[in-house]
Amino acid sequence: MSGERRSLWRRIFGGRDYAAARRDKVIVYIVRRLDDGVPLEEIVEEEYVRRMATRGEVERILASPELIESVRERMHRELGTEPAG
Repeated sequence: MSGERRSLWRRIFGGRDYAAARRDKVIVYIVRRLDDGVPLEEIVEEEYVRRMATRGEVERILASPELIESVRERMHRELGTEPAG
């Protein structure tokens, strides 16, 4: 990828690559669904997750429950809300 093109992507995605931005959106979605009381096993099979993340990305997310919990805590702290359950 040329430097000019890479610069455009960085401007659009704030210096982060597309895969990282997609992964973050999936993690936030997972946290929101967990707060809705949906079991994680069901969430990772939902169309949004399947469309936005590869099976390998989902497996890495599932292998890092501390990542999901960290994002969950940060979201609730920033929003001034309490996590469900």
